[in-house]
Amino acid sequence: MSTILVFKLNFVGLFGQCLQQQQTQSCIRYQPFYDEKMKSIIKYIFFVILFISCTNQKKSDSSEVTDDEIYMIVKMVLKDFETHQKIDGTFEYYLQDELETPPQAFLIPNFDFQKYFSKNDLNFIDKQIVERTNFKLIQDSIKTKKIISKKIIQTFDTEKNDQLNRKDTFIKNYQKKYGSKYYDIISLPLFSKDKKTVLIDVSNIFGGRSMIYKKNNDKWVSNIVISWSN
Repeated sequence: MSTILVFKLNFVGLFGQCLQQQQTQSCIRYQPFYDEKMKSIIKYIFFVILFISCTNQKKSDSSEVTDDEIYMIVKMVLKDFETHQKIDGTFEYYLQDELETPPQAFLIPNFDFQKYFSKNDLNFIDKQIVERTNFKLIQDSIKTKKIISKKIIQTFDTEKNDQLNRKDTFIKNYQKKYGSKYYDIISLPLFSKDKKTVLIDVSNIFGGRSMIYKKNNDKWVSNIVISWSN
């Protein structure tokens, strides 16, 4: 845009000189030439800016994960669990607002990341963890679950030095505010570089599972790679 502005200012100055010398035939004679040259240059600049803009957009699309992509995976996971939760009575569970990082797989020394991700994918995943830590879900974007604050949940953990009674104390404190409906926790979905493979956790106070979602022919298919109980 600055190039266009400089050009326009130069042209205005040139045209002003012509007006001051309007009695001179040479200025009038060359005016059509300046008009055509200006049109050609503006067209050139326009296409250059358009090309750069498109190039930058492509780079942005491939080099970062958008909020929409995060919500897309979270909603898909919630949808996948809907039938199961309705059967076992956990569908009414709340949902913690903050997405956990990192997923459980990072806490397992022998987890085979290379089975699912390339070296470039893992570098891309590391970048997501750094840039997206503390990502919080917004209630308006999640219709199937009531979201509750992680900060409030953490206030119920009052027996950190007493591991034997810690869980029981937490549950008692939690139930005083929220009753018998517990809550689900979803981890930050971590994408491969091509965004066709995603690692994500779903858990609650009793346990959880890590899943790999893979996209084939525009369809996402999940596979449980880790499960645990608390």
